[in-house]
Amino acid sequence: MRYMIDFHGVIDHRPNYFKKITEDLISCGNEIFICTGSKKNIVLVKLNNLGFQENKNFNEIFSISDILEETLPAAEIEYDNQNNIWVDDMLWWPMKGMLCEQYHIDIIIDDSEEYFIYVPNNTIKLYYHKNNKNFF
Repeated sequence: MRYMIDFHGVIDHRPNYFKKITEDLISCGNEIFICTGSKKNIVLVKLNNLGFQENKNFNEIFSISDILEETLPAAEIEYDNQNNIWVDDMLWWPMKGMLCEQYHIDIIIDDSEEYFIYVPNNTIKLYYHKNNKNFF
């Protein structure tokens, strides 16, 4: 199976749990795609600092920021004072759904329900609620 797991608000909220479960899933032949709104190089450093290793805890990182910078005209992109990308919501929110479709993701785990309306119906959507101690 193919899993897409959000970084900010999910993996970084319970890194030890997700480090173990992703390692177990990959060892059983599953694929793990970490998705982030941040730049890939920034999240890769954070993952390494948390002890995550490529091909042990994840197979690939999808960066919405990087994808949009590669595909949108510069006039449609703005940056804040921390160099975070800002685009129209109608360009941002569908991105994870498009990635699920393109990479045939079976299960997505995210803490932002706004993405779910764009995720294909054949992808299982798991909402990670940080305040629910019983989830995971």
